Amino acid sequence: MFRIRLSVLCIVLIVGTPVIAVAGEGEHVVSIRPEYVNFHSHGGGLSIGYQWGFSDFINLWFDTGWSYVPSQSIDGEARSAQRLYSTVGAVYHLDSSQWVPYLSTSLGVYSQLLTEGESHVGFGFQLGGGLDYRPERTWSIGIFGMFHAIAAGRLPHHASAGLRVNIYFR
Repeated sequence: MFRIRLSVLCIVLIVGTPVIAVAGEGEHVVSIRPEYVNFHSHGGGLSIGYQWGFSDFINLWFDTGWSYVPSQSIDGEARSAQRLYSTVGAVYHLDSSQWVPYLSTSLGVYSQLLTEGESHVGFGFQLGGGLDYRPERTWSIGIFGMFHAIAAGRLPHHASAGLRVNIYFR
């Protein structure tokens, strides 16, 4: 009798435990990402993104960002630089619990502004991913990492990593 009660209790706990698999088609997400950047030197930045749930696992992704490096070596000289970018791409996520791993890729336009007013424009792509913790249906927090590769233009590749706060709505 004890085994039957224990079995029933285990089944109730397993079936009755809420699993938050809440991402889906038509869901909207706004992300704010403070980040560390590195393009020949250390700096910081901020990016803002928007995702639209195309399906249960694929989101369309639009983001824009700004970063600043106080002193980087360019042509043997130390100069500060700002970088602006805007990209469009896709995010693949596996939303099976409160922990949501994801991979992302996108194409975009990058520009870099140097101290002396010199600027460069390039085209490139991002590859990255991260892990979000989603305790509620309306928000999540996570970490991410991205590699920004410049395919055309005189800009160095760069990497970024940081925190991500997401707000969900339908």
